[in-house]
Amino acid sequence: MRRDAHPAHARAQALITARPAAAFALLALALTIATGALRSPFLLLLPLPALVLLLAVTRPEARWVLGFGTLLLLVGQAAGGELDLLATGALLLGVALLHALTERLRRRLAGTAAPSSDRAAPGSAHSHTPGYLDELQSLLERTRAWTNAVALTVWRGADGIVQPIAAAGRTLPPARTLEGDPLGWVAREGTPLWFAPTPEWSEPGASVSAARLRAEGGEAWLITSEYAPEQGRPAHEDLAAAFAGLRLFIDVRAAQERAQAGQQRIERLLLLLRRIPIEIEAAAFGRELITAAMALTDATGGALATWLDAAGEVVVTAGDDGGPVPGARIAAPTSELALAVRAGAAIERTDGRWRPGNTHVANETDQWVMRPRALTCVPLATPSGIVGVLGLWSSHAPRLDPDAFDLLQTVLPFAALHLEHSREFGRLRDRADRDALTGLLNRRGFEAAFAGERQRFERYGHALALLLLDIDLFKGINDEHGHEAGDEVLRVVAGVLRNAIRDVDVPARHGGEEFVVLLPETPLAAARDVAERIRTAVAGAHVVAGSAIIPVRISVGVSACPELVASPGELIASADGALYEAKRAGRDRVAVATPSARPGPGESHERFVRRR
Repeated sequence: MRRDAHPAHARAQALITARPAAAFALLALALTIATGALRSPFLLLLPLPALVLLLAVTRPEARWVLGFGTLLLLVGQAAGGELDLLATGALLLGVALLHALTERLRRRLAGTAAPSSDRAAPGSAHSHTPGYLDELQSLLERTRAWTNAVALTVWRGADGIVQPIAAAGRTLPPARTLEGDPLGWVAREGTPLWFAPTPEWSEPGASVSAARLRAEGGEAWLITSEYAPEQGRPAHEDLAAAFAGLRLFIDVRAAQERAQAGQQRIERLLLLLRRIPIEIEAAAFGRELITAAMALTDATGGALATWLDAAGEVVVTAGDDGGPVPGARIAAPTSELALAVRAGAAIERTDGRWRPGNTHVANETDQWVMRPRALTCVPLATPSGIVGVLGLWSSHAPRLDPDAFDLLQTVLPFAALHLEHSREFGRLRDRADRDALTGLLNRRGFEAAFAGERQRFERYGHALALLLLDIDLFKGINDEHGHEAGDEVLRVVAGVLRNAIRDVDVPARHGGEEFVVLLPETPLAAARDVAERIRTAVAGAHVVAGSAIIPVRISVGVSACPELVASPGELIASADGALYEAKRAGRDRVAVATPSARPGPGESHERFVRRR
């Protein structure tokens, strides 16, 4: 596609542009002569508007206006018999100096140089490369001299926008949208063209051509050439030869940019390899893996899920976009993470081919602040099978960096092995922190959970409650029915606890026949209701031992922070005192602690003696 501006049309357009300026200048001179203003002291006010006028018209038009204006001035003076050679010479000298000043200002304003090379144009791919614009500017100046162009401009097009990077012979024109613009056609097709009509960002009447210097990965580098109306148009083949140096320069700099980006990726990859062995827990390891992978691929968010048998679970997420909720279950066919596991290979969703809503990253509980445009899910496989899946997304870019993903793939087998080890470590630790008989946390596991809730309370001051439960007359059950019956009673009470509380609550076997329940974000009144619900549910259960039916009853002590105690560290002692009061009042009941009801060391010991 070639667009040629007809020379006659260009001259006519220049004449139309010059006519108002010429008419204004001639009228002003005629009025000056007719009114005798040449002898007026107000004549000194004319240079400033004259300067503005000359800056507003193009260079050939300025000469036309000045020539006819000067001629009219001389004719007017001669006709009036007032021709003064000395005054006329001074006037002509003043006009010449004014014209020279105008041209100097025009060159300064239009500029034969682009803006400072230390400041790249917005969106420049090389904005971080020192001296890049200096080199490009120097080469652009030389190319302008070779092609005899009035001005040359180098543009970079990406993401639907074309922005000027450097210019010689003019200032940088404004950025433009590629859609519907001739520059967009050149960026897509690569065929050079001449503009018709002249684009609004160039000098009126100028002949303007556009050609593509480079195109790669959705990015195009273009060059526009501007020629004065009286100049002939060089052939596109001649321009292509003249632009060969610019094309080579941009290609070389792009290769340098790729090399630098590759070096940065390698450094980030090495950092990931150094960080992976540090974290043992699956959640902490996953956070390190996602953070490093996001930095490597320029993703804005990510999620790691473990996979066991035919289902998976999200372990950890990162980023500010929202997304899957930790603990969410994943399964095909609605989960992209699960689909990657089923396929046994990476799944890539790019802008235009994937819309969140048809499928989900994890499941329908995904909570997005900003929905992703691009998503890549990669299964984590070990020799024993797939143990997890990593998902990375971007809410800004239409596609994640494929070169970065190639690098990431080289370390994912190692990451998969580490995930498997961390999961096994978690199982071992879980066994160490859980009571083998009831499946609840043991005292060690509870203390670790309690420490975390204490830190949250100290940071946010949210309500925290605790229940201390004790099976009534448990020693008698063991003595009368045997320890196997006693073990079954413990399992029944543990099962009631699991069913009667929330997922965020923490039940544990505190020792012997005593249980404890930690209730985060729970005020005293709600904690008492929970305790009563548990007591009623236990009373409704029973244990069969041989031919005997064993009734089970519990007593519960309730305490809350900050309503009853000042700090979480006092909760257990406070609830222990309330439990003692429940036992003393007849058992099978719930008692709420009071600040004055905290037992001393002797009371606590007496309680254990009486209970047994």
